[in-house]
Amino acid sequence: MEHASVVVEALFSTARERLSILTGSLSPRVYGREPVITEAKLFLATSHQNSLRIILERDSELDRLRHPLLIACSDFTNVELRVVSSKVQEW
Repeated sequence: MEHASVVVEALFSTARERLSILTGSLSPRVYGREPVITEAKLFLATSHQNSLRIILERDSELDRLRHPLLIACSDFTNVELRVVSSKVQEW
């Protein structure tokens, strides 16, 4: 998990204009670590053209309401969160 978190942190620090994340679930052990959150906020704040798109394969409303990354980025208008349709989930 720590290695994955370092990779995600590097993605945020080197991203240009758009970062898209497709994941089964947004594990707080990977995406909720402080260095990842810091880089995500810097990426989003650097330019109004920068955007973050997160696509979840599985949804948990409770997890979304508590997730450190989603809470930290909730004030940014350039963040989009979507959940894969149930048809795709079943596939």
